[in-house]
Amino acid sequence: MPVEIELKLSIAPTDIPKLYRHSRLNAAKIPQLADLFTIYYDTPGLALMQRHCALRVRKQGSDWIQTLKCGQSGADGLSTYAEWEVTLPNQQPNPALFCEAEAQALLPTDVANQLQAIFRTEFRRHSWLLDFHGSLIEVAIDEGSVYSGAHSTPISELELELKQGDPNLLKILADQLADGIHLSAEPRSKAARGYALYNTQHSSSSE
Repeated sequence: MPVEIELKLSIAPTDIPKLYRHSRLNAAKIPQLADLFTIYYDTPGLALMQRHCALRVRKQGSDWIQTLKCGQSGADGLSTYAEWEVTLPNQQPNPALFCEAEAQALLPTDVANQLQAIFRTEFRRHSWLLDFHGSLIEVAIDEGSVYSGAHSTPISELELELKQGDPNLLKILADQLADGIHLSAEPRSKAARGYALYNTQHSSSSE
């Protein structure tokens, strides 16, 4: 089962230019730049949220990537997720394309048949792949927003994702990047913030 290990940190938008100039990032290769548009799907009763899962379809270049992630963020911003991905021809989710039994079990037919768009994210990502003490860590700065109906909330965060090596190095790298910059643990994933917006919108409309 594929596993994603990441450390998520919030950063003030005014501090992002300082982070771009950090010596650790300046010593790396030119960052990759991507504008990412993502739609999250669930049932009207939020069956996936209740299982601590998120199903998203993300536009990456000319591709649509369907991802199922399951797990919960840690209070310190460090999270471990089970993750499955497959390429789609368009933004319409197709859970049947997941080959893994674990993913199929989380998306039975009764859930798959009820899927609808719940919220979306739009953000710009600058990312670097660092060789840090023998481990490969992707450093990503995300700026944008989460949207659900008429509600939105900003995205301004730093993500450190372990690609290979020692998970303990994520916190060490984060401490180095925080030199002169205020970074704080972000316990909520983008999906968690999207669900919060969705629930706020629907609780307000029912009053």
